[in-house]
Amino acid sequence: MKIDRQEIHSSILDFLELLKNESSNSSIESLELALDKLAWISHFIGKVPDDENEYPESPNRDYSKWREIVAENFPKFGFYNIPSTISVKIGEAELHTGDAIDDLADIANELTDFIWRWGNNSENNALWSLRYSYEIHWSNHLRNLQMYLNAIKTEN
Repeated sequence: MKIDRQEIHSSILDFLELLKNESSNSSIESLELALDKLAWISHFIGKVPDDENEYPESPNRDYSKWREIVAENFPKFGFYNIPSTISVKIGEAELHTGDAIDDLADIANELTDFIWRWGNNSENNALWSLRYSYEIHWSNHLRNLQMYLNAIKTEN
């Protein structure tokens, strides 16, 4: 199965809109679905070559704005446990602290950059940047958030 570039773009726009417009229609389940879509599209971003042109950086990155939006729209979200290791040092892992609001703000900030690059640079530049930022940064936020959302539903 393969998805096209427009589906990637649309899934990202939907996620950002969900964060901005949390309402009675936007629940943990809808956020879970949006995160699952992001995880799903990560498999189809592919190894897009950068188009070698010099492009400006996105002026739209604003972590503080996203953190404020997420905190307002998801006020019950908070801190959670993250093990230091998963597949090694079994039974010996240290616990670190994750922050669901920070995770969502970081992901939104990266995806806002993608949307800007898509409209102002090129699709290849946007997809290359998205793939790179996923691999080095927001994949952990995404996967940790998925576990957090599952835990708040099942641990109570």
